[in-house]
Amino acid sequence: MSFLPIVDKAYSYKFREGELRSFGRASVVHNGIVEGIAAVRKCYQPERFQEYERREYQHLSKSPFRGSLPSRSERQNYFWKEALALAISQSFPAEEQFASKVLGVYPPALAIFMEKIPAEDYRSYFFRGNGKKIKTEELVQVLSRLHAVWGNHLEEMYHRLAVDRHPLLKPRNKEEEFQRWLRYFKTIIYRTSDGFATYFKEGTTPELLGAKDRGLVHKFINRYLKENQVDLNQAVHEFIERDWNISFGDEYDNKSGLFSTKDSINKQGKNIQELYRQGLVTIIHGDFNPQNVFREELKVCDFPEMRVDRRTVDVIGAVYNIYNMPHSLEEEVETFGLIRKYVDQVQQHEKVVLDPARFIVQSLEARLKYGAVGLFAIDCKYIPAEIQSLVQGWSRFKEVIESEDLAKTFLKEMFIERYQRLSDYFLGGEGLGLVRDFEKVSELLKQFKLVEEIFEKTGVVKPTPRSAREDLFKRITGNGDSG
Repeated sequence: MSFLPIVDKAYSYKFREGELRSFGRASVVHNGIVEGIAAVRKCYQPERFQEYERREYQHLSKSPFRGSLPSRSERQNYFWKEALALAISQSFPAEEQFASKVLGVYPPALAIFMEKIPAEDYRSYFFRGNGKKIKTEELVQVLSRLHAVWGNHLEEMYHRLAVDRHPLLKPRNKEEEFQRWLRYFKTIIYRTSDGFATYFKEGTTPELLGAKDRGLVHKFINRYLKENQVDLNQAVHEFIERDWNISFGDEYDNKSGLFSTKDSINKQGKNIQELYRQGLVTIIHGDFNPQNVFREELKVCDFPEMRVDRRTVDVIGAVYNIYNMPHSLEEEVETFGLIRKYVDQVQQHEKVVLDPARFIVQSLEARLKYGAVGLFAIDCKYIPAEIQSLVQGWSRFKEVIESEDLAKTFLKEMFIERYQRLSDYFLGGEGLGLVRDFEKVSELLKQFKLVEEIFEKTGVVKPTPRSAREDLFKRITGNGDSG
């Protein structure tokens, strides 16, 4: 880490704090000036700021499934990953520098100082209206260039982001994914199921409800799942196994991970390079959304979720973000065209060959997994202040004043209704006409059906008329089972 510009407390005090840009559970970001330079400070100790107490984050620990605060060690990992990513960017040739210039790193406060990028982000660009298709095409082009830079420096980046022999970019194994998505499904049920809310309220006293006993809620949600004939553990295991089969192929059905992270860093690097050449993984941003991408050459921000993973995680952030969600057959076809353009650019700039039809199916499965379930669960955890920050600029939420009304409206409109449209589109038939002859499409349908059954049985979404859907499912998958 000798290439990091470590600074002292005196330098930290030179930062003249200005506008608050963002405030989260893990970090706080301010604009400001340091030594005459327009700068940004990102601090991974949000508890140092008054806004932290006003947001009452400390109460989250008493509320199950709302998302606890990142631990000190987790925030240290975020800090070092971000700092190292910025420093690595600065060491690349000018045309490959993907982040702002890092001015200084102050480890005692987990603070990073960087030059301010003098350009608007794509979120603001989308909010200005018009040209949604062109703007999305631009976003995909930025992503393809970013992946090309990272892919062409893959082993170097993996080695340089290894701290104390624990690679900060390591891919998740199946068990890690299982635990993650089990929590996600329970979070969605806890926050959005009226059936569970009634079940829980009827089974507890006001004193217990007021205490928000974590153990009690876990017991009740497990009982609620059992009484509604949902074996969530088995369903999530199926969900992850099928996801790996679609993403990586039959070869990984009996493997617990892509490779052993107990191997040496050098061996891990070689394993990743081979998986990269096969088109299975690359270094991804992990949160490639319009608010994290700037309209200046090749510039992105926020790297805590950066890791080795499937390309589709970033692709759906570019193509299926909340500002560009397809609502018709024509728009779906347009997004398929954007995915194919990305595939072409990968071959041109990285010499990695992806099968376009298979990659589209993988992207649709990632859209279900990360966009319809993962993002849904994350936003279920938001407190009102976080939701207000996220929907700022959306006219549709201006009339919603009360905090609880805002949360319900946000989750209903942005996720429950979006998920139902997506599920109806593919399980209902029209969307399948686009992909029904592609490899792994039957596995994709089983993923949609599995998620639909979990959500319907637990009261997250309303039941859908089934006869036509079941007939279609049987014709394409060869059976009527979800497994």
